[in-house]
Amino acid sequence: MMEHDPIEEQAARWLARQDAGPLDASAKAGFDAWIATSTRHRVTYLRLEAAWQRADQLRATRQAPVLPPPRAGVARGPWRRWAPMVAVAAAVALVVIVPALDDWDWPFAAGQKFSTGVGDRYTAHLQDGSQIELNTNTRLRASVDQTTREVRLDKGEAFFEVVHDDKHPFVVVSGDLRIVDVGTKFSVRREGDRLEVMVAEGAVLVEDMAHPNDVAPTLVTQLSAAVAQPKAIRKSPRSEEQVRDALGWRHGTLVFTDRPLREVAAEFNRYNRKQLVVPAEGPMGDIRIGGSFEATNVDAFARLLHSGFGLKVIDDGREIRISN
Repeated sequence: MMEHDPIEEQAARWLARQDAGPLDASAKAGFDAWIATSTRHRVTYLRLEAAWQRADQLRATRQAPVLPPPRAGVARGPWRRWAPMVAVAAAVALVVIVPALDDWDWPFAAGQKFSTGVGDRYTAHLQDGSQIELNTNTRLRASVDQTTREVRLDKGEAFFEVVHDDKHPFVVVSGDLRIVDVGTKFSVRREGDRLEVMVAEGAVLVEDMAHPNDVAPTLVTQLSAAVAQPKAIRKSPRSEEQVRDALGWRHGTLVFTDRPLREVAAEFNRYNRKQLVVPAEGPMGDIRIGGSFEATNVDAFARLLHSGFGLKVIDDGREIRISN
C-alpha cells in the first residue's frame, strides 16, 4: 500500500480546485501561502501538475503557474479529496530552477568537494546512490546524507543522475540559480551568468524569482533544454540525437553538426591547455565543421584543418594559431 503523504494530498486538492476553475481572492491567497510554506510544497505541486498534463497526453507543455514570493500563513481550505492525483505523484520527475536565497544555509563545510582539471572527467558516487559526472575544469561541493541532499556547482559542467526521494529533494545551486530535483537525469553547464540545463529524463521548471514580473516560469520537458540568463529564460526542443551529441563529453567525445569553426575552437579550448586561436572576425571562423572528435586531441583536429581545409597551422607549444 502506498504510504500516506499529507503534502501530496494537499497538493492534489489545490490542483483539483484550480482545474475546476479560477480561484477567488481568498482561495488564491490560501494557495499562495501554502506554496510559500516550503520548497517541498512547491516541488510536489509542480510535479503533480506535470503528471496531470501527461495523463491528458499533452505533448506541448503549457505555461506553468507563476508561483508567488514567500508569505506567512498556511492554507486550511476544506477542499475535496482528489486521490487520483496522489496516485500519480511518484510517476514524474521534476526540476525547479529559482534564484538562490541569500540566507540559504548550505552545510558544505562538512561535505565533499570534487573537481576536475582541464581535459579530465570524474564520476562522484554519493551516499544516497545518486551520481554526478564532472566534465572538464569543473568544481562542485556536495553535502549528502540521510536528511540533506545539496550540491553547489561553482564552475564547469556536470551530469546528475539522481535517485528518487520525494521527501528529500536533491538541490543544486549554481550562481544565482537553485535547482531542486526529485529524481531525474539532467546536465547543468555554467558559463559566467549563463546557465544551461538539459533534461534527459523528467521535467524542468525554470523560474526567476528575482524578476517575477519580467520573466514567466517556463516548464521544460524531457529532450529539451533551458538557458537562463539575467531576466531571460529560453527553452528549445532537442532530438534524441542532439541530446546524445551534447552529452558526448561523458565518453570523451565532442560531436559537431554544421558548427562554425570559431565555436568548435571554443569547445576544444575547454578541454585542452594548448589553445586553438581562430580569428574572431572574417570568413575563416564561419567555416562549417561536422563530425566526432576526441576532446583532448586538439593536435589531431589542427592537422585536419590543415589537410582538409588548407588552413595554415602554427603550433608554438602553448597555442595553435589558425590562419589562411
